[in-house]
Amino acid sequence: MLATRKQYQVEFGAGKLEELKILQIIGSSGSGGAEKFYLKFIESIRSVCKIVPLVRSGSWVASQLDAARIPYNTASFGGYFDCKTRIKISQIIEEEQPHIAQTWMSRASRHMPKDSNVKWIGRLGGYYDLKYYKGADMLVGNTKDICAYLVRNGWPEEQVSYLPNFAIKSPEIFKADRVKNRQKMGIPEDAILLFSAGRFHKNKGYDLAVKAIAKLPQEFHLLVAGEGPEKKSLLSDIKRLSLQSRVHIYGWADDITPYVQVADIWLVPSRIEPLGNVILESWASGIPIVASDAVGPRFLIENGSTGLLFRNGDCVDLATEVKKLSTDPVLMNMLIQNGKKRFSEDFSRERVLEKWVKFYKNLL
Repeated sequence: MLATRKQYQVEFGAGKLEELKILQIIGSSGSGGAEKFYLKFIESIRSVCKIVPLVRSGSWVASQLDAARIPYNTASFGGYFDCKTRIKISQIIEEEQPHIAQTWMSRASRHMPKDSNVKWIGRLGGYYDLKYYKGADMLVGNTKDICAYLVRNGWPEEQVSYLPNFAIKSPEIFKADRVKNRQKMGIPEDAILLFSAGRFHKNKGYDLAVKAIAKLPQEFHLLVAGEGPEKKSLLSDIKRLSLQSRVHIYGWADDITPYVQVADIWLVPSRIEPLGNVILESWASGIPIVASDAVGPRFLIENGSTGLLFRNGDCVDLATEVKKLSTDPVLMNMLIQNGKKRFSEDFSRERVLEKWVKFYKNLL
C-alpha cells in the first residue's frame, strides 16, 4: 500500500509535506518509457504533496491526465524560436508559487526560465546534452551510470543525486486468465512465450529477437507490444523467416497486463538502453528476464541471479540464454524469487517515493 500523507508527516514533521508544491514539467509529445513513468510518478507523489503538472499541448501525456481526471497546465514546447513556453512557465511559477520546479528531459529543461527564483531540479533518464540544464540547482539521474556521466562532464558532485525509477506490483497471475488470454491471441497453451514491449526502433533490438526465434525450436513463440518506425522492417523479417505463426505483433498498450499474464520469459533485446523500466516490471510481475548486456540492464541485473544477460547484438547468444533458462526450472524459479526480492528492496513504489520525499525535503 502507498504511504499516506499522515505516515510521511510522522517522519518529517506535521504540515511540511502538506505545504510542499512542485511544478512537474515534461515537454514531449509521444508515449514512451519516460512519459509512462512521469504519469506513474505524478499519480503517486500527489498523494503526499501538491503537484502542478505542465505538459505539451495535445500530447499523449495530456490525454492520459485527462483520463485520470488530474488537472494540468499546457504549453507548446516548440523549437528554437518558441519564446512563449518560457513566458508561460514564468507565469505559472508566479501564479502557483511552487517550492520546486522539476523538468523531465531536455525539451522541458531548454524552456525553463533561467532567472526564476524557484528551486530547479533536472531529472535525466539518459545521457543528455547538459547545456540545457545550466542554472539547475540539482540534477537527478535514474541510474548511477548517468550520475557518473554528469560528474565526468563537469557537474558538481554535490549537485547530483541518484533516484531510481519504480514499478508497481502486478496483480497475481491466475492460470485461468493465462489460458483464456492465450486462446484469444492464438498462442498455443504449451508454447514457451517470450514477451517484450516498447518502441519499434533499431535501438530496441526487436530484429534480434525475431532472428533468435528462428534459431529456437518450434515451441518457442514471441509476443511484442509496441509501435514505431521499424515496424514495417520487422514485419518483413518475420515474413522472410516464415515466422508468422510464431511471432505475434500487437500495438502499443497502456496496460500490458493481458500480455504479462501469458508470458513465460520477459525479453529485453535492446542495443541501447540507459535503464530499462521493463526490467523492474518483470521483477514486479514475477517473470524471469533475459536481457542484453547494454548499460541499463547490466547495471540492474546480476547475471545468473536476478536475470540472464546475453552479448549485446548477438542473436545466437540470445537464443542460447533463452534455451538455457527454459530447460532449467530451478534456475527459472531462482531468477523469479531473486527478482522479486530486488524489486521489493530497491524499486517498489513505496521505497522510491520515500527517497524522493527525503530528497525534496533536503533540497529545501
